[in-house]
Amino acid sequence: MAVIHSNTRSGGFTLVELMMTLLIAAVLLGIGVPGLASLMERNRLQSAADTLFTGMMLTRSEALKRNREVTLCKSSTGTGCTSSAQWHQGWLVYTDTDNDSAADPNEILRVEGPLKNGDTLFVSGSDFANDLTYTMDGSASGTGTFVFCNAAGDNEFGREVRVELTGRPRIKTSTTDCTP
Repeated sequence: MAVIHSNTRSGGFTLVELMMTLLIAAVLLGIGVPGLASLMERNRLQSAADTLFTGMMLTRSEALKRNREVTLCKSSTGTGCTSSAQWHQGWLVYTDTDNDSAADPNEILRVEGPLKNGDTLFVSGSDFANDLTYTMDGSASGTGTFVFCNAAGDNEFGREVRVELTGRPRIKTSTTDCTP
């Protein structure tokens, strides 16, 4: 009786093929993960700066539209301005229709919550310690820079929103030291 041997493989991978695949995957992950983390951090800070920029543009356009002052102020509660809060704890936009210098619930136009992942926001060389008010002609109540930094406190991915007296905000990469 003759024994016939078959040289065909029975589906699957050899141990060598599996080890090579895992090695290549590990190398690609080792190269890609740090880059992905940096990209996510950069995008998170850019998104936060974009949100503040949008809030400023809303404040300015509402001041022009309503023909009265509209204010963006720091708020840790979301229900009123909080001078003891920090900017990274949140902010709101309101129009003071009853002229009592306070954000009443019916006067609040937008509320933004705190920054994520321990990121910080502070003002540098600014008149905006507690708030930024736009007048009915669209000009700002002062000048200054809002600086966004990551939780590590470096400015590698930091962003700035600069406000000129004309009221026009602009975003740029931060060159400001992240220690306020």
